[in-house]
Amino acid sequence: MDEIAGLAEFRADAAPMSAQARFRGRRRLAEEIAGRPLLRRLRPQRGVPGRRRRALVAAALTLALTAVVAGSQIVGPGASPSDARASSVLDLAADALAARFADAPVPRPDQFVYVDVLRVAGSPEDSFVHQEWTSVDGTRTSTFRSTGAREESGPRQPYGVDGTLLNASYQQLAQLPTDPDALLKVLRADPFVERDLNYGGMTRDIGVWDLIRFLLEGACPPAQQAAMFRAAARLPGISYVDEATDALGRPGEAVSLVNPRLGRTELILDRRTHAFLGERILNESGEGSGSGSTETVQLNSAVRTVAFVDEAYQLPS
Repeated sequence: MDEIAGLAEFRADAAPMSAQARFRGRRRLAEEIAGRPLLRRLRPQRGVPGRRRRALVAAALTLALTAVVAGSQIVGPGASPSDARASSVLDLAADALAARFADAPVPRPDQFVYVDVLRVAGSPEDSFVHQEWTSVDGTRTSTFRSTGAREESGPRQPYGVDGTLLNASYQQLAQLPTDPDALLKVLRADPFVERDLNYGGMTRDIGVWDLIRFLLEGACPPAQQAAMFRAAARLPGISYVDEATDALGRPGEAVSLVNPRLGRTELILDRRTHAFLGERILNESGEGSGSGSTETVQLNSAVRTVAFVDEAYQLPS
């Protein structure tokens, strides 16, 4: 149960909240967690009866307490404020997706999902644009094209693990559960995650995080993307990053998890709309982990376009 559902229990006779209302409510709660308490806004006003003032203060305390309890329930006991804030931000991203794509069109089976991502591998000189055309129902040949520092094109090869969701079509991904706990069970059992466990220091939770990172940057239906944000919010070890910039230079905030193979991996989100912007991977360079070491960006990406088109290599209007 999340904090919005928890508050609804106080008024069982209230109508269900829309996705837009949930988004606004969760954003308000996140603002309070960030340090702008409601109680400061509820100063006694002339003409407001004492009973009503007490009710308003009680409501504010309920909101604040619910936000704190919900954060600890999602990321587990003993979680730091950074963990709770990271969880809240991911839930905001899920609500924003649900609100933005509530009436989104469903692609035809014979169409392609077009995804355009700018990637910078280390330095600006190593930037390239990666475009993919993924068959919606999986029956037509998916293709890709990379231009810039990398010049490649041709049929998109399936990921090198049989049965992984990274090889699934858009329609197959649309069959995934939208309940985050049910989705986590599916993700934990994915062959990609199983293979990740062969690397030293890797855990199943980190493997799930990696799988979610790849799926968010590909052709994934909005409902399942929202569920992935909520599933990621439940992973232990996530932390909040106040300042992050994607490959296009768009500023935002991020949620990160440390991968022992790659370094600190971040999902970058727009601070205002909570839309997914891209990802960033940083690791330490220099000697040791003290003042002589610095974090360097190994990979930075920015999702520029996601659209449905009728043919491979066709660009959206």
